[in-house]
Amino acid sequence: MKFAFLAIGNELLTGKISDKNGSNLARVLRKNHLELELIQILPDQKSILIQTIQSLWKEGFNLIISGGLGPTQDDITKECLAQAFEKEIIKSQEAVKMTEDIYRSKNRTYNNETHSYHMLPQDFQATFNKVGFAPGLYFQEQQQFVMALPGVPMEFESMVEHFFQNQFASQNQNTIKETFSLHTMKIPESKIFHELAPDLWKDLNQFGTPFSLPHTGWVEVGVYLEKSSQQEIDSSIEKLLKIISKTKIAPTLWQCGHLTPAQYLVDYLTSKNCTISFQESATGGLVSHLITSIPGASNILNGSLISYTNQVKQNLLNIPSKILTEKSEVSTDVAEKMTEEGLKLFNTDFAASITGIAGPSTNDHNIPVGTAFINIRHKSGLNITDHIEMKGTREKNIHFFANRVLLNCIEFIHSFYEEKVL
Repeated sequence: MKFAFLAIGNELLTGKISDKNGSNLARVLRKNHLELELIQILPDQKSILIQTIQSLWKEGFNLIISGGLGPTQDDITKECLAQAFEKEIIKSQEAVKMTEDIYRSKNRTYNNETHSYHMLPQDFQATFNKVGFAPGLYFQEQQQFVMALPGVPMEFESMVEHFFQNQFASQNQNTIKETFSLHTMKIPESKIFHELAPDLWKDLNQFGTPFSLPHTGWVEVGVYLEKSSQQEIDSSIEKLLKIISKTKIAPTLWQCGHLTPAQYLVDYLTSKNCTISFQESATGGLVSHLITSIPGASNILNGSLISYTNQVKQNLLNIPSKILTEKSEVSTDVAEKMTEEGLKLFNTDFAASITGIAGPSTNDHNIPVGTAFINIRHKSGLNITDHIEMKGTREKNIHFFANRVLLNCIEFIHSFYEEKVL
């Protein structure tokens, strides 16, 4: 089966918002042993939408559409579907009842005089929306279907999960699909494939479809596996691990899996029954935010301090004014002193600090924009400092700094416990 996703909305093309529904759909399809072949983002223009729907339908695609189902004038998806399939828009008693049930479940009353959710293209069905108010649309002809869902990510994800779980859970079980992923740190993508492991892409290609995905601060390398049994999947992964363990990227790996650095750090420290605290300056609390976004963060995080000004660094972290004046607040000395005092303040096993210049302007010592110092420390006194020099925008620098703190924590704690991924 062929699947295409259409995201509708001028706001997606102007950069006001970014589409999240395409990636959610791809994940759901893959979980149900299906593949998303095409993603298109389209404006709120009837002619373009109608032409695209008709063209992809003729090519045999099943279509999943997000957006354009609301009550405003630019919500044109329903009308375009009717024209694309040459259907009249009619009142559907089934849709009336469903929409009334949706509204009733949220303690609201549906008014069919001011809203038109109950008006559907002929032969289309309404689909239940348990999160929002607008029902979806569904039309099937022989073995091909089109489904239009609200563009709000929470609503879209809920409805598409429900649909594929019910319609396709028992189908397409002849093959098992799994994504094998390894995550490297502190090396650029080009160095991985040109210097450290020049044969890696060819090696991965023996098992499936290779991929390389740069993230902010690390690179994810892997292969999409498709086998006839779980035993074949497991055997392929075992062989892949042996191949990669012999390459020069093996020492740079921090994870074999699918977790973010924050998720991995929370799980890893939890498994060690250890705690951590963060003393942040340049990142303004972003590191702590990434950690506290993860369920179970309270198991490992005692507290954090945003010491954004020198006054706070002096008053709460006891950093001598002489160091701040002579060495600058962006220095190895300050980063080290921040974790020393952080361990005392929060009584944790580990502490991590970050002090830097995100930009666009520098400080009184003319430290280059993009410079940062990160210190990771254990309560035994063992610690390590990392000096970073970035050349991004303020926003990019801050996000890079935050991820680098988390990755440095993972690297330091792996080393502390003398553990490796491979």
